[in-house]
Amino acid sequence: MTPERLTVRYSADVDFLELHWGPGRGTFEPTDDDRVLVEVDHAGRAVGAMVQGTRLATPDSVIDVALEPSTEPRLIPARIAAARLGISDRRILQLISEGRVHGAEKLGRDWFVPEDVQITPGARGRPGVAKRLTAARENKAE
Repeated sequence: MTPERLTVRYSADVDFLELHWGPGRGTFEPTDDDRVLVEVDHAGRAVGAMVQGTRLATPDSVIDVALEPSTEPRLIPARIAAARLGISDRRILQLISEGRVHGAEKLGRDWFVPEDVQITPGARGRPGVAKRLTAARENKAE
């Protein structure tokens, strides 16, 4: 993507440099460099970056920024995942406590899950009960 316009902001007070070149806004994702966040739009394209701890002393300062987002899965709050899945906040917390939500992490006091949340299906009843009930219903229908 060739940017039509590049927006550059530098704040000496909090020491960060923000670059924005894509259409629209996105969310900031971590990169392999702890000082650099890449701004990614909803389609996964880099549309900007933020560099922390730059301390630009002169206008000729050069910062080399790799804009590849982290390969780690993007985490979203459990309540947002619950809304996307059409279940209650309480239900997703129950699934997490049962260990059925893959990749769930507790950060601080809140739970986060991967954006492409995967839930292990639950088992209902003792093994074989469903087969016996189905067979009984089939025999009764005959």
